[in-house]
Order: sequence, then C-alpha cells, then structure tokens
Amino acid sequence: MRIKQIIKHLMLLFYYFIRMNEYRFNRFSYKDIHKGKKAMIMGNGPSLRDVLNKYKSGKINITHDSFFVNFSPLDDSFYDIKPNHYFISDFGWCQDFPGATERVRAVYDKLQTKVDWPLKIYINIGLHKYCKQIVSYSRITNPNIEFIFLNRKYCNRLCDS
Repeated sequence: MRIKQIIKHLMLLFYYFIRMNEYRFNRFSYKDIHKGKKAMIMGNGPSLRDVLNKYKSGKINITHDSFFVNFSPLDDSFYDIKPNHYFISDFGWCQDFPGATERVRAVYDKLQTKVDWPLKIYINIGLHKYCKQIVSYSRITNPNIEFIFLNRKYCNRLCDS
C-alpha cells in the first residue's frame, strides 16, 4: 500500500511540474514599465467625488498613468482624463448581480462606445475562467481596450492565452 501512495505522489508531482509553465512565474511584462513614475489610484465614493471636483477646478492634476476602479467610468471626468489603466476586482463584474447589474452594464457600454485611447483593463480574479467570464459578460470588442488578467501566481495578457 505504501508503494501505491509513493507512486501516486510522484505522478502528481510530475503532473504539477509539467503544468508549471502555465503559471509563468515572474513573467510580467509591465513589471518595470512604470518604475519611477507617480500615479493616483482613484477609488469610489465621496472621496473620489472630492478629487474629481478638485481636478475639474484645476486644483490637482490627474495623469493618464492613474488607475481608476469600479464605477469611475460612469463619471465624465474619466473620459476627460483618459486614463491608461482601469482595474476590476469583483465577481459582480462577470454576472448579473442584484442591485448593481444596470450600473455594471452601463460601465461596459460606456467603455465600449466612448474609449478612443489605449486602455488596459486589469482583472484581478483568482481563476482564469472568471476572468474570461468578465470579458465575455462585458461584450467589449473595442480595439482600444486590452484585458490583462492578474493573479497572485501569474500575470498574463488574455490575448496570449
């Protein structure tokens, strides 16, 4: 019985070893591209409203290298600033979600129709299949938009998968 367990464990080890290339450890082409640059991460809620009001009045400058999240594309400032980065990290963005479905759909529709600059949408969801669900659910075909799947184990462009 002990030999069977050893063989089973060796086969599993071999299986995980040959699949290791899928994880692409330490391969993130964007790793150093922003080194030395400053960027703002634009959150949600009243704090975002305050920052956008300061931007509109000229009190602060928000660069293209800033990161926007969640429902920020619903604000017209998103299309004035034309950020290069947009971040999604919630399962509610890949399925009908009570109370948020209309707003999520509105974000995807605006991104599809109004983005006329290069925009990277980073998706930080644990499993690749959920990332693909977000891309599919979004129905975004805008050629200016690139989806990038992020994971703690690996980072990879979806179009390379």
